[in-house]
Amino acid sequence: MDRKSSPNALGRRFNVNESTHKLFTNLTMRVLLAHNNGSNLRDFRQALLGAGLSCTAEDCVSFQDLPVRLAQRDADLVVLKTDAAAQLDWRAVREATSLTMAPIMAVGPMSIGSDARQAGVAEYVDELNLRAGLDEALDRLSGQGGKARRRGRVISVVAPTDGSGATTVALNFAASLAGRKSESTGLIEMSRAAGKLALAVDFQPQHWLGEVCSRWKGLDLQSLETSFHRHECGLQILAADVAQNCAAEFHADAVRRIAVLARVAFDWSILRLDGALENEEIEAMRLSDAILLVVRPDVPSVRRAQTTLAKLTEEGIARERLRLVVNRWGQPGQLESKQIETSMGLPIFHFVADDPRRVNRSVNRGVLLSQLSSGGRIVRNLAALAKSLAKELEQPVNA
Repeated sequence: MDRKSSPNALGRRFNVNESTHKLFTNLTMRVLLAHNNGSNLRDFRQALLGAGLSCTAEDCVSFQDLPVRLAQRDADLVVLKTDAAAQLDWRAVREATSLTMAPIMAVGPMSIGSDARQAGVAEYVDELNLRAGLDEALDRLSGQGGKARRRGRVISVVAPTDGSGATTVALNFAASLAGRKSESTGLIEMSRAAGKLALAVDFQPQHWLGEVCSRWKGLDLQSLETSFHRHECGLQILAADVAQNCAAEFHADAVRRIAVLARVAFDWSILRLDGALENEEIEAMRLSDAILLVVRPDVPSVRRAQTTLAKLTEEGIARERLRLVVNRWGQPGQLESKQIETSMGLPIFHFVADDPRRVNRSVNRGVLLSQLSSGGRIVRNLAALAKSLAKELEQPVNA
């Protein structure tokens, strides 16, 4: 059947009234379908498609992955499919409501309808009356509209070897993004260890990372935004406590919640990660659009980076998201660029010049490299890195 030539036939077949079908077909509404793992979705998807909605296999995700998927790309309608035998993750649903302004519909047994509405579901459809219920729910939602929330980019910065300068790269790379017009940038020091950022730029924040992590269950967009310290360059910083670690509060659920909300809060969210690849770091990388892998041009650093790369591959993180950044470039006796690329099996995305004099001066004074000197090679390298990655991720950034 030709869908474009016979819209009314589709409407009659699936009992969708003509006005509702016309509205949703003309808008080509994209549906994100969240389900319990192992659910049989074929017939259910057919009902959605018959209602004139778009729902591809890529638009079907588990409840656990729903917030991550919404953080990366919005939908026009979110549909939850559950059943009496499976426990629906209402926490994930509540997270989803903070990430989208699209209506959320649930389909399942009427026994959990009240729980669904309390979690923020706009419409609940009895699975035993799917076609008629879907028709009525779509008809009610057709006049509500909705505007998608903005979707920023999340970038992780990690150095497998200590002393590779990842904090310097992350801080000044983020500052380069923040210095551009019409762009908001947040830098989060995702570290269970005592922090470095607050010392590097000499500030005393009102909120530390550990404190924000401790209240992750009740964390919303507004409370996250007010937890950041605003640097004079415009960069928003959430730093780890410089006096103590936050290992007790730092866990994957908190990392996930902060990263997901940060994507909505900022055009750019930079996550400075520890080199240890625990669950928390892996979770942050899964949520990232790109990962800057910072290495020094020496054998120990490259070998450690090889181990990191193998671990990320094992965890299912696509190599296409990795960007190899060689820091401290220009030292005597360093490895050649071809040696690094051959060993890593990755092209070098960017070089950052070795400039210990400027780095030490900026740290000693508690200022950014660009505040110390706008003409240094290392400053130009980091600005170019920000510009290149912005272009590659197709995120418009005005000079």
